[in-house]
Amino acid sequence: MSQILIFLNKCKSGHLFITFFVTMMFLPRIVKKGMFGDGLLYASMSRNMAEGRGSFWKPYFSSSYWLENIPDTYYENPPLMLWLQSLLFRMTGDHWWVEKVFCIFILIVNIVLLRFLWNIIFSTKEEYKKYWYLVVFWWYLIPVVIWGNVNNMMDSVLLSFCLAAIAFLIKSFEKKDKTDFIALSYAGICIFCGVLTKGPVAIYPLSIPLIYFMVKGDMKFIQLLKITLGCSFIVFFLFALLLIVETDALFFFSQYWEQRLKAVIVGSRDDMMLSGWDRLYILEQLIIELSPTVAIISFGWIYIKIKKIHIDFNDVKIYSLIFILAGLSATLPILISSKQSGIYLIPGIPMFSIAAAMLTVPIMTKLESFAWLLSHSNSIKIIFLTLFLGVIIFSVAQFGKLGRENDLIHDIELLKNIIPQGSKIGVCEEMKKEFVIHTYMQRMGKYELSSYPEKSDFVLQDHQCLILPLPADMCEYNKMDLKDLKYFQVFRKKQ
Repeated sequence: MSQILIFLNKCKSGHLFITFFVTMMFLPRIVKKGMFGDGLLYASMSRNMAEGRGSFWKPYFSSSYWLENIPDTYYENPPLMLWLQSLLFRMTGDHWWVEKVFCIFILIVNIVLLRFLWNIIFSTKEEYKKYWYLVVFWWYLIPVVIWGNVNNMMDSVLLSFCLAAIAFLIKSFEKKDKTDFIALSYAGICIFCGVLTKGPVAIYPLSIPLIYFMVKGDMKFIQLLKITLGCSFIVFFLFALLLIVETDALFFFSQYWEQRLKAVIVGSRDDMMLSGWDRLYILEQLIIELSPTVAIISFGWIYIKIKKIHIDFNDVKIYSLIFILAGLSATLPILISSKQSGIYLIPGIPMFSIAAAMLTVPIMTKLESFAWLLSHSNSIKIIFLTLFLGVIIFSVAQFGKLGRENDLIHDIELLKNIIPQGSKIGVCEEMKKEFVIHTYMQRMGKYELSSYPEKSDFVLQDHQCLILPLPADMCEYNKMDLKDLKYFQVFRKKQ
């Protein structure tokens, strides 16, 4: 009992709360089988890279990629995240949970970086540093963050590099009389790594010095130029050096431009068709994602006004404005894209969470002085610790259970006992367009889907295929009597 009391006295209520809160929102969902298609796509290519199919500059999914006019090599995004994840596959082998472990690792890294950034922002305000957990709370209150962290998104890895870059940029000018060029170099390297992860969106941290200059007004213009141009030069130099030294990189980025970036700007692909007012979609998504944060802060502000509670926000108003503008600097450039998604908010949306945390700090300092909270501190800690342990026990019980696409996962696990892994499987044209089927089949069985007039030992049909006329070649196949299948019908070529 005495050991528990010692532990409780060392812990802070806020830290126990945020540990419980994030664990509750994250762990029960990550331990189940199933994942959004993009996450399976990246995991499949990372696994393939680890096993020698594809390489850093030639990521490989399968020879039956579902988009028309797309070559076997994946040029849709830069490959750094795929390579990083492939290292984990090399260490552990191919298991369904490898990308899940990667997600856990990235979540922990991002929480550590949020704390690192918070401490650098308030390097001269020691009393504010202990409230870093407020950033994590507001960050993990955003729906797309909750969803993205468990789905192996490139954007979550990009966030790591962006947070580190912003922290080092602020560190480079926190001393007004001189510039820390070592920190500036680290910032440039982080932005460069961000570009290798998800492309040009990684450069938004470069807006931070300008925003500080405009809002705070305590930075000299010459220092602004040094920092912005210096960091930009480092990024440009590293990228140019890469293209000169590595010919495969030059070819990759030429294809990345032709296949992805140019298509995104002009809307020349079927999956990139937003135009006109439709390009405001990302702002609509931003409002939706931030609505829980805005609602809670608004109700809190109204309550404070009604109760006439005096809280001084003067110390944090400027900082909160800086990070609201930083969040917009990450979001507004997406307006030029003809393909938009709430996922694209992930790298920049923590800037709004930092702003919300800053506005919350004065309220927390007021709450901590309440006698009731002080007298019940250990009881509150015990509640959070008990809830945390309850989440852990529940998550362990859920490990390996089906979380989504249950019937599809169920059938593929059965097919692995019938169809050799790595086989080409014939499917109808409608089924061949299904992104989710491609990604699950490749990730779980290394299967490649081809149009079934082509010669394949096995043919699969689902409900979409049944409404289409069967090709003449199907007379060469016998339907297998597999009563346990829920999603597919299986046909095997006659011997």
